[in-house]
Amino acid sequence: MPFEPTPEEAARMAKHVYGDDVALTGGWKQIKQYNRESGLKSALYERALSGGEKEYTYATAGTEDLLKDGVADAKQLAGISVQYKESTEIAKGLKGKLDGAELSFTGHSLGEGLAEANSIATGDKAITFNAAGV
Repeated sequence: MPFEPTPEEAARMAKHVYGDDVALTGGWKQIKQYNRESGLKSALYERALSGGEKEYTYATAGTEDLLKDGVADAKQLAGISVQYKESTEIAKGLKGKLDGAELSFTGHSLGEGLAEANSIATGDKAITFNAAGV
């Protein structure tokens, strides 16, 4: 049976990935951060399920640095964003490494667009907020 975060849990991760002091709920914990020179800020979250299974959510932050992220926003419209390329590469890599474990995506604003692109690239679900559009 597939599991996934609730909308509230996903919203908390989508805010937490910015570095905000927000409490994660539902047993989620951040296990890895991915920060790139392009301005991509993202993190992998994990939750242990009954029976020893684990599920994962890859969260992507939205626009923070107007220079780097604003450029990513503009380039996304033209389909040439480095952040989109980096994020989907990470997502596809996670999909391969997690050995069939449940993986979902979340994000807000620019991070929403990244989460949608990750969903398209892997075929996994995304719960997103305040869309930048793909």
